[in-house]
Amino acid sequence: MDVQDERATTATIDFDHTSNAHAQVWPATYHALRDGCPHGWTESHGGYWVATRYNDILEVAQSSAIATEKVYDAETCQWRGGNVIPPLPVQPVLPVEAGNDAWRSYRSFLNRRFSPTMAASHRPIASSVARSLIDRVIETGTLDFVDDLTNPVPAIVTMKMFGFETANWMDFAEPIHRAMYYRPDNPGFGEVVSKLAGISDWIMSAAVDRRQNPTDDLMSYIANGEVDGRPLTPDEVVQMSINIIFGGVDTTTALTSNIVRYLGRNPEQRQRLIDDPALRPIAREESLRYFAPVHGVARHSTEDVEVGGFNIKAGDSIFLALASANRDSAIFEAPDEFKVDRRPNRHLGFGAGMHHCIGQHLARVMFDSMLDEVLNRIPDYVMGDGAEPYTSVDKVNGWISLPATFTPGKKLGGGMDL
Repeated sequence: MDVQDERATTATIDFDHTSNAHAQVWPATYHALRDGCPHGWTESHGGYWVATRYNDILEVAQSSAIATEKVYDAETCQWRGGNVIPPLPVQPVLPVEAGNDAWRSYRSFLNRRFSPTMAASHRPIASSVARSLIDRVIETGTLDFVDDLTNPVPAIVTMKMFGFETANWMDFAEPIHRAMYYRPDNPGFGEVVSKLAGISDWIMSAAVDRRQNPTDDLMSYIANGEVDGRPLTPDEVVQMSINIIFGGVDTTTALTSNIVRYLGRNPEQRQRLIDDPALRPIAREESLRYFAPVHGVARHSTEDVEVGGFNIKAGDSIFLALASANRDSAIFEAPDEFKVDRRPNRHLGFGAGMHHCIGQHLARVMFDSMLDEVLNRIPDYVMGDGAEPYTSVDKVNGWISLPATFTPGKKLGGGMDL
């Protein structure tokens, strides 16, 4: 590999985290980069650094010179910066794509609604939804984990949290799910974009209503919120709501889908969780480490800085490969093994630094509710043919389809009326 001009200590690497090829071999790719080229530079997508080691990623994520702010370049008519590489050609989502100072204000405002206590208050709803969804299929002996459980539960719980009516939850869940794996050349991509725009309109309409008729829900809280002594603008309300919805719905779907597939293919591990439910939260954290629903995030330098082994110039972008950090043998013993009882587990499944996931406590609640329902009610499920993974892991490492069969059972009732 050639050494680049002013990047004298860094090799140019052939790397594109958005490619289909990367999605198929990412563990081996990251292993090679951690060992042989941990401070690489790729020319893909205009050029960006690639951080692959755990400690390097932590140092970069905690640097005050590194940000996620996205801005519009009037000269090129393109967006620069943001939380993903390449940046999405849309307005910044808030707070994740705000400048550091604005981020602190937005995050302080939202933190009050995403504490562990607030997340725990949604557990009865999550459990009720999961119960109803399993009731729908329990007598048939067959289900698709994604379509029948792991996609609808996070969507419906999020809708309830915002105070939205859940009768048309499919119109909410499906476009978000498909947006995570549809590529622009997919024939259905235009329809997905149109439906996502409809969700934005839906949010705006709900925000207008909540300003006139506030209730005790998240939509009312955001719509009537104030930051730095001023009311949030309509655009801020929409972008903040979208950040919460898109940041938490399909990622939780992917997290849960990955572990139910793993346990279906490793019944001895599944039996341990059935026999000892106290292990389930520990296995949840291992799922976050091992599968890394969010494989990586983008950061951008606001100044020339040496951090995490990188000599970064102002304006440079860097990809923090969280999935690689979670397989770093300097931190984790036998990192390529899934251990349901792994302790300690300092994974970066929810990110690192100031931009760690605000919805992590709620994600854990939803995951726990789904896994409990599966292990308690359909414990002998067998994974079927036709499992279909995402063809790219640049946004989320998830599954399109996960069919399975099981011994039919009886409905329990008492769940949410869907």
